[in-house]
Amino acid sequence: MNHKTKKRIREAKRSARPELREPEDWTRHEYNRTFDLSHSTVRDNVERADVLTLSVEEFIERYEKPFKPVVLLNALLDWPAVEKWTLERLKRKYRNQKFKCGEDNDGYSVKMKMKYYMEYMETTQDDSPLYI
Repeated sequence: MNHKTKKRIREAKRSARPELREPEDWTRHEYNRTFDLSHSTVRDNVERADVLTLSVEEFIERYEKPFKPVVLLNALLDWPAVEKWTLERLKRKYRNQKFKCGEDNDGYSVKMKMKYYMEYMETTQDDSPLYI
């Protein structure tokens, strides 16, 4: 990571979380080492429904009307974004576009260019990382 990228990340972190003054404050609890958030370890009780066998009417009756949460399986099979929204493509397409990655204490947006955010995202070990 080059000096300019490190500087931009440091500035965004300082603006978004001024209470975390020292670099070690961001990683003090080492959550990246102590929490396993892989799909196989995170459990929930939300029902799953396969869109290949679920009709619109059935979805409305079983989930929409009773306001019941559901995880829809196989909903993205034909969705073009699955192919187009790769990290590499987003990095290339939005390289110099600024995205909100936090707010300062006055409620103003803290923004970072995608090229800097991607490097941050790929290397961070922060306990409470910036996000877009």
